[in-house]
Amino acid sequence: MLDKRLIACASFVTKNSIAADIGTDHAYLPVYLIKNGISRFVYACDIKDGPLKAAYLTVEQSGYEDKISVIKSDGLDSVPISGVTDVIAAGMGGETIAEIIGRCDYLKKNRVNLILQPMTRAYILRRFLCENGFFIKTEEAVKSGGFCYTVINAEYAPEKTKGDEYYFYTGELSNSKPDDIEYLQRLKNKLMVSGEKMKNSLDKKAEGEKNIEIADKISGFLKEEN
Repeated sequence: MLDKRLIACASFVTKNSIAADIGTDHAYLPVYLIKNGISRFVYACDIKDGPLKAAYLTVEQSGYEDKISVIKSDGLDSVPISGVTDVIAAGMGGETIAEIIGRCDYLKKNRVNLILQPMTRAYILRRFLCENGFFIKTEEAVKSGGFCYTVINAEYAPEKTKGDEYYFYTGELSNSKPDDIEYLQRLKNKLMVSGEKMKNSLDKKAEGEKNIEIADKISGFLKEEN
């Protein structure tokens, strides 16, 4: 029932966890986590009535009503957060995920394991994490349905946090895994194209030059010996 993107998310969830899946849609991920003995309880959360109806049906058909609670919630706002060890936020824009994390102090106080899969603007999410004391423990790209996504595994650990503008774009992706390489190649090409367009504009020249610089660094990283 899960695509490679959500399977990658599941791989970062801690064993015997109490998890909250934000933007659960059909609740396929919560059912997978329970079925495979990864989580002992999951909150399946969504803000839209359509996905919630689908989630209720999926959970009912799975027989895991005692282990999965479907909740209407804007991010984590309505989740009984006490005891939650893992939070998954997948299938949303990087800005939206950052906003959800920023509204929940519990994630910092309890160093909750975060599994974050931004559909767009991953660099905004990484910047937010780094500037707010969250440490990216590991990250991997996954190709699914012709697209390349990145899955970020992070927790609050200001003593370990790092990051600069280049890191905000590339995170912990490697130059040795095929899907990581493809993700970085696509990112490099996108930055180069946008940079070339903007560098001739007076008001966007600096941003264009920055994009080209980062694209060049990615190119050099991909050429390094492993």
